[in-house]
Amino acid sequence: MKTILIEPRGFCFGVRRALALLEKALPQKPYVLHEIVHNKVIIDFFKEKGACFVEDLSEVPDGSTVVFSAHGVGKEIESLAAQKKLRVIDTTCPFVKKVHAHVEQLEKEDYHILLIGKKGHAEVIGTLGRLSSETSVFVIEKKEDIPQKLDKVGVAMQTTLSQDETDVLLKRIQQLYPNAILENGICFATTERQTAVKNCSCPTVLVVGDTHSSNAKRLVEVAKASGKKAYLIETPADLRGLNLQEPIGITAAASAPESMVQAVYQILSDMS
Repeated sequence: MKTILIEPRGFCFGVRRALALLEKALPQKPYVLHEIVHNKVIIDFFKEKGACFVEDLSEVPDGSTVVFSAHGVGKEIESLAAQKKLRVIDTTCPFVKKVHAHVEQLEKEDYHILLIGKKGHAEVIGTLGRLSSETSVFVIEKKEDIPQKLDKVGVAMQTTLSQDETDVLLKRIQQLYPNAILENGICFATTERQTAVKNCSCPTVLVVGDTHSSNAKRLVEVAKASGKKAYLIETPADLRGLNLQEPIGITAAASAPESMVQAVYQILSDMS
């Protein structure tokens, strides 16, 4: 089958940085709080290397090494880690750190915060955890979530969202609150990969990534919104039964390893 590798794709700076920090920490037999990134292949790789993944700091023995995931954590987690005398390796993406600083500043200045993002996503949970109170913050997934008749309003957002979908929400927020403080927190790598998918001329796009990955799901949505057939592929086994129309474009989520992309590409290239 005629197959095209879409550029850019795959690991972004934040993911590369997080994985490099975890790799360096392996001799310390680290505990990793939550998934370092949302990709099962990567998690399994580091488990085999001796990293122990946990969902709560209570599972981490006092004095151990703990790695915070690239999605970031709240202040309460940082405080508890200090109480347990843990050696902390913080792999939080610098772009996520920037969002944290933004919401903290908005809270200091008594703004109501509209946080555009997916409820329950690790990054959103971490961002909410940077605030001393959640009484003045609203998580916005759709236009109906936007509250009305607030006074001072500031806007922040999850870094891995679809720019097109976010623009719709921003437009509505600006209509309601013309003086709102806006800061586009979607990282450049996310926007760059989404644009590449939109500009791809292939009728079918395969997104290599994990089903738990927000930016993988957004790439699928972006491809479909631009009129393409799009499928999320975790492993080459997921190719079975798909209705693929050539040429096929392959991209990858920011947390998807290139080795998996190449495995999918090779199988499709060998198919007559």
